[in-house]
Amino acid sequence: MWNNVKAKVVGLKILHGVCNYCTKRHASVGVWVKRTPEKHRRCGQIPGKTRVLVTRNYSTEPPWRVLFFGTDDFAVESLKLLSASRESNDRVVESLEVVTLSNDVPVKKFADQNKLPVHVWPLRDLQGRFDVGVVVSFGCLLREGLINQFPWFDVGPILHQEIYQVPDNFTADQLGATLATKGAQLLIDTLRTLPERITNRREQAKDGATLAPKISTSMSWIIWEEQTCVQIDCLFRAIASRIPLRTIWMGKTIKLLDFAGKCNISLSGRGRIPVPGSMSYQKESNTLAVCCRDGWVGFKAVMLKKRLSAADFYNGYLHQSFQNRSGPPKQECLFHSNRDRTELHSAGEENSLTQQHTVH
Repeated sequence: MWNNVKAKVVGLKILHGVCNYCTKRHASVGVWVKRTPEKHRRCGQIPGKTRVLVTRNYSTEPPWRVLFFGTDDFAVESLKLLSASRESNDRVVESLEVVTLSNDVPVKKFADQNKLPVHVWPLRDLQGRFDVGVVVSFGCLLREGLINQFPWFDVGPILHQEIYQVPDNFTADQLGATLATKGAQLLIDTLRTLPERITNRREQAKDGATLAPKISTSMSWIIWEEQTCVQIDCLFRAIASRIPLRTIWMGKTIKLLDFAGKCNISLSGRGRIPVPGSMSYQKESNTLAVCCRDGWVGFKAVMLKKRLSAADFYNGYLHQSFQNRSGPPKQECLFHSNRDRTELHSAGEENSLTQQHTVH
């Protein structure tokens, strides 16, 4: 599901993708413009690009009158540099105003703290008051009337780009924070020489473009029979900060927390070959190991009615079942895959489960 995905991290586009948003070893961030307003596409809804928009009566050189669209912490990184550039020696920005969505988002808080004028969305006619519009992780569609006030738009030629080597074991949050900083600097560099970069723009490659769907709960279910240790690792690093990984235990949803990576456990032994979903408690490392397609992966905690460490889960729910290891594994010692990816009741919602086991 995650291989060869063109990942779009909030605020900047990663051209070559990151497997599960973080595993391929190269990515690039950039700034785009559009050549003609007639070819505009929807913008704002995809938190994956930094956009540069230039009004009809724009100045031919900096400093620019900038209108900034943004909401989250990713966008704040670009807004910080734009704000600071008003007082720098080469002064890229002459004036800076902000468009955001509500009073409690990071961009609004930064604007208030730095006394930047804030506009309520949706906007009315800009009346040629701005040279450049910058959209970073805004999250809303820009209506056609607004887009037409910026004849140079982001879907089209690339103005500036930098390749970034993604470190091993990076999470989506770590990658996003890094690209937010790098993208903000690319934005300032682009605005510093905007006319020249527009002249030297280059087309985006059409090959290799793939769909980057929105993250949803359905992606968080582990299919133990199909997914490998590496795939589960990728899935955890890609989405677990937003949506915990999930599985089925005793007919209920259980959340798997604090991924510990691949565990070195033999796939055979003690009279039977473990089936995918089998559990093994590792006392030395306080890890709950689970058998998947090609090995074992570990978790330090689970979520039932409350967060439980691997030791607490083993002692409270699994200990007695593990005493008898002959024959097929008991249901209490197995996680099951949710192949239809629908949400079940949380395991913690039923008190009957806790009454079936004795805590040791």
